[in-house]
Amino acid sequence: MKTTQQRGVVLLMTLMVLAVVATLSMYTLKHLDRSVALVTFRQDEAIIRQQLLGGEAWASVWFARHYDALANVSVPKLDQPWHLLSQEFALDRSTEHLQIDVVERQACINLNLLGDAARAALTEQRLARLSNALSLDSTWIAVLKDWIDNDQDLTSAVSHEDEYYLGLEPAFRSADSALVDASELALLPIPESVFTRLAPYTCWRPEGDQINLNRLNEPLIKAYFPTLDEQKSAALLARLASSGFDSVEAFLAWPDLSDEALNPTEWRMESRYIEVYVTLNAEQTKRFLHSRLRRLDDGRVVAFARAFEPFDVLSNTLTQRNIETNSR
Repeated sequence: MKTTQQRGVVLLMTLMVLAVVATLSMYTLKHLDRSVALVTFRQDEAIIRQQLLGGEAWASVWFARHYDALANVSVPKLDQPWHLLSQEFALDRSTEHLQIDVVERQACINLNLLGDAARAALTEQRLARLSNALSLDSTWIAVLKDWIDNDQDLTSAVSHEDEYYLGLEPAFRSADSALVDASELALLPIPESVFTRLAPYTCWRPEGDQINLNRLNEPLIKAYFPTLDEQKSAALLARLASSGFDSVEAFLAWPDLSDEALNPTEWRMESRYIEVYVTLNAEQTKRFLHSRLRRLDDGRVVAFARAFEPFDVLSNTLTQRNIETNSR
């Protein structure tokens, strides 16, 4: 009887050990499956990022090669002169392709100049004339200026400083610094439609306020040259559309601009800034890269900002592409 009981105990302990081993085995296998899935995901992510960065690298080389002749580049659409390039590449898999769009960012009014005490007043005047040319209410200018400048003094009765933003939910303060990303604009009490309309003609460069004179367009001409009548504006646009100007001096000596108080340091012949939009289209996903590139004095083209995320509405306005923003 005692032997039978001992055998039963041994059998029970054996079964318990087997149950523990089976449970541990199942846990180990699940953990292994998760680890394999995580490694596979990270590898796929790395491959996707390299493909997107490959698009940026291609655009960098293109920009470096065409730097001195951007004024002569044949743009995809004549009514969107800021949209310099739209290029598509097929990838190894038949269901995947890379879409690259390049947007010029030197022929635009730098909104960050609103925070420069020496240039703010002139920039406000130009933005007001630009708003008028685009049939926009110019009250947005004061709101943006008080968001950027480093004081708490209201520019106008319709503007806001910390007192207003701290009363919101969630509360936050005004930036009191230069714009860095378009996402900041969503914090301001300004309709999105205003910035969408302004997108091709305004920008927020980290430094510099020079304009590529050969890439001026009608709204910018109205913003920069208030004394030009329609006939002279048409003549300037015709000149820009044909041969353009071969030097800043030739531009400043243009007879129709004789009544304008032009500052030679505000104008240049080349564009140092571009924005690159790369879209990886796959069978079940789309992935995005928005890069802001600058050409340095030594000729190198470098990225000073990147975002691996779906394009915002202003980016889609610049490229004029109806991009679905689904992502993995």
